[in-house]
Amino acid sequence: MNKKFSTKKMIACASCITLVATAVSPMSFIHKNNVWADVAESTFDGLGFASVTMDDGTKISVSAHWAYVQQGFGLKVTSIDMNNKKDIAHGSVKEGVGYNILITDNNGQAYNNAAATYEVTIEKNGGLSVDTNKIKAISASTHNSSGVEINSNAIIEQNKVVVPMIPFNGKENPVVLGEWEPTSTTYSSLGGEYSMEYILANYNVFLKEDMKGSHMVGPHIIGGTANLSLGGLSVGGKYPHKVPSYVGVKAGNKEIVTDSDIPVYLGMSEYNEYISNPQGYNFVLTNTPDTYYDYYFASDFVDSDAVLNAVKNQISQLEGTDMNTQSGMNLDVNIGGRYEFTAAQLAELSSINFVGDFQSDKDTYIIVKDQSEVSIPIIYSNGKLMESIESGMTCNVVFVFPNAAKVSNEQSGQAISGHIVAPMADVTLRGGNFNGCVIAKSLDATGTEGHMWNYKISETEEETSKVEETSKVEETSKVEETSKVEETSEVEETSKVEETSEVEETSKVEETSKVEETSTVEE
Repeated sequence: MNKKFSTKKMIACASCITLVATAVSPMSFIHKNNVWADVAESTFDGLGFASVTMDDGTKISVSAHWAYVQQGFGLKVTSIDMNNKKDIAHGSVKEGVGYNILITDNNGQAYNNAAATYEVTIEKNGGLSVDTNKIKAISASTHNSSGVEINSNAIIEQNKVVVPMIPFNGKENPVVLGEWEPTSTTYSSLGGEYSMEYILANYNVFLKEDMKGSHMVGPHIIGGTANLSLGGLSVGGKYPHKVPSYVGVKAGNKEIVTDSDIPVYLGMSEYNEYISNPQGYNFVLTNTPDTYYDYYFASDFVDSDAVLNAVKNQISQLEGTDMNTQSGMNLDVNIGGRYEFTAAQLAELSSINFVGDFQSDKDTYIIVKDQSEVSIPIIYSNGKLMESIESGMTCNVVFVFPNAAKVSNEQSGQAISGHIVAPMADVTLRGGNFNGCVIAKSLDATGTEGHMWNYKISETEEETSKVEETSKVEETSKVEETSKVEETSEVEETSKVEETSEVEETSKVEETSKVEETSTVEE
């Protein structure tokens, strides 16, 4: 028994749209302009076979071993709108066709059987509407139980594509044929800002190149290789990532513990490894205790140079009280101040003791503008070393080194608390942990953990940012209005000139006419 129906009806009201959104699987798509996709249904025979024909003549066949699929099991196929580029299977698909496949048991429930798989054949006389020399076949995978992958076992021909080994996972599964490439999603398109405050508030590190270390808690932008464990807490609890992470070259042990469902982006080196063997590639994200696979390969996720230069320009404007120091000095400074040193002065200090509430949201800056190497002394808070706490701490103490080529705390050998903003520097940290964010060219934190101590953006800074954005919009609006006024003025002037010209021409014609009349009279 085959049922075929086309439900191409316009959805006319907001309540209908809401109803549709709750009824469709997350992997389903609806045609643009809120028109339902082509839908066809059928049932399996006793040999594990069922097929449907879509509105455009494409035949979709599904086959499985008869021992797993009983006669009467249902097949529902819904076409996917592929008019726009879509992020899927760790990249983007364009210029393709796609179908959601739902197989139900005799009780009408989505069929789930971990021991079995099925095969989908898509064929059309005259050829499928895709370039078979460029396309990839994408489907649910036995390798990735919660998502979809490139199916490297697919057989792709001009009139027919066979996609095997799709799991019976109790879900509606997409099968997509299209040109697949890395996503064009970027740091900026996801809301990332080119400012020191934004990065310190959201990331554990922002690096142009490599990072070495033992473990790091928070989100990260690492342009090179990440040679450490990424995400998660060493001792109980969770630290949920709220912004996407990125690794540009190699991602350590190929696991990031996000403790959330946030996507992660990987660079072209990981992409090349994946595309050579999709089924053998093993990268996972962990939302403890579950794993998920919402990672994407990005061809140009972030322009690190642009971000770091913007931060450098921003912090170069900071100025502080010039400090007087002596060799071996234990220097007390108050939370909430700005203190400027030479590199030599900072290096000769034995320690800096921050007096006041270290977790205050008052900005405190230690500033060195020298281009030479900068050495950070031991850091105390009210005469004590800071505790090793992995997350949940506010920290607005910032070490600002806009021009330094190298930064380290090797001389002190103690854990460091406070953010380090050295956008041009190779940073080396020792002492077991660093508490805060590091913005730098690279970071060697061998044997050291990165703890996520968030910078707190003050309400004043947020309001200032909003005012500046509003001001830009208003200025743009004024310029546009001025332009319109000038254009209107030019049009009016042109109109006046044309009217004057017409009047002059009329006058000349009238004068000529009078002269001719006079001449006739004289004759």
